Amino acid sequence: MRRSIAMATACLIGSASIAPAQNRCAEEALKNYNSLNVALLREGPLMSAKALVSHRRLEEAYCHELALCIVHQPADQPVPEFARLPYLAAFAKCLRDEALEKYDAVERKQ
Repeated sequence: MRRSIAMATACLIGSASIAPAQNRCAEEALKNYNSLNVALLREGPLMSAKALVSHRRLEEAYCHELALCIVHQPADQPVPEFARLPYLAAFAKCLRDEALEKYDAVERKQ
């Protein structure tokens, strides 16, 4: 089950307080991701190689949108230099979380 947007966003930015605009943005990103994901999953349990690549690109697009929400950056503008590190951290964490969720895995302790 997908974690709540508010909790995921709070984890990504390391704060329990989330701006309503961030939450709405993250909810919209998740809604878009879910609708496109359902369409891809209709292909069946054994997806073609092309569908697997499309699914990965969809995950990347979702994580990009979510990371933009976290740094309060409109999608039609480049991420400013001061927000690049938080954006990259949020993007990487989202991709890692998606992979862990997809394969029902747990993160290795180092």
